[in-house]
Amino acid sequence: MGETIHFVRQWQLLRKLTASGVPRSVKELADEFEVSTKTIRRDLDSLASVGFRHKESIVPHGEKS
Repeated sequence: MGETIHFVRQWQLLRKLTASGVPRSVKELADEFEVSTKTIRRDLDSLASVGFRHKESIVPHGEKS
């Protein structure tokens, strides 16, 4: 069951990022999905490992987006 939850969240994350075309911060995504920023980073890393690359940038105050 746990793997299904991860897969569904990652799929929703991928859809959200590709549909909007608007850069989103890790914090915004974590808040929206009600998970930690570490979870979002792990999800992004998992998606990148299967070919869905993302661009990370540093915004004011040293936050990554």
